[in-house]
Amino acid sequence: MVEMKTARMRNLCRLDTVYTWNLIIQRINQAAHWREEFRDIANNGDSSDEENDDNDTFISDTPATSPEQEESMGTAQGENVASNQTREKARALLAKQIDAPEALKRRLIQRLDDDIFEEHPGDRDYRHCARAVASNLRRNTMLAAGFSSGRVPPQWIVLCGAEALAPRLQQLERRLLRKENIRDALQDDETAECRRKASIAGKGTDLAPPPPDL
Repeated sequence: MVEMKTARMRNLCRLDTVYTWNLIIQRINQAAHWREEFRDIANNGDSSDEENDDNDTFISDTPATSPEQEESMGTAQGENVASNQTREKARALLAKQIDAPEALKRRLIQRLDDDIFEEHPGDRDYRHCARAVASNLRRNTMLAAGFSSGRVPPQWIVLCGAEALAPRLQQLERRLLRKENIRDALQDDETAECRRKASIAGKGTDLAPPPPDL
C-alpha cells in the first residue's frame, strides 16, 4: 500500500514537471513570436493616413466570423457570440489604457481584441474579459508600457490571472505575506509560543485592568 502511494506521488510529480516545462516553453515561444509580430506591426505603423483610414473601414465593416461560425459557436457556448458593436466598444475602452502612436495603438488594440475574442467568443465572457484586461492595464502601468513596447505578448495578458497582472507593489506585498506564512508554518512550538506572547505584549491586549478610583 505504501509502495503504491509512493509510486503514485512520483507519477504526479513527474506529470507536474512535464506540464510546467511545457508551459515554460509555450511562454518562450509566445514571446519570441510576438517580438517578430510586433516588429512588423511597428514597421507598418508608419503608413499614410489614407491607408489607416482604409484599415479602420476594414476593421469596422468586416464581420468577426461568418454566420455559420457564429451559429455553431453560439450553440457551443450556450449564448450569442460577441457582436462587432460590442467589440468596437471594448477596443475603445482598451485604447484608453495604451500610450502609443495612433497607428500603432490601433493595431495593438486590434491584436489584443482578437486574442480576447479567440479565448472568449461568448458575449458575456467576452465583456467580462475585456473589462478585466482594461482594469489590469489601468492599475498596472508597467504592464501597459510593456505591451506598448512589445515586451509583453497579448496572449499573456488574456490568459494570465489577476494575481500575475497585479501591480509590482501588490505582488511584492503578496510575496512578503507568503514568506511570513511559510516561516510561521515551519517554526517549532516553542518559537510559536514566544512569537504569540510577543504579539500579545506588543498589542497590549492582555494587560490587567486599571485599579479602581480611591
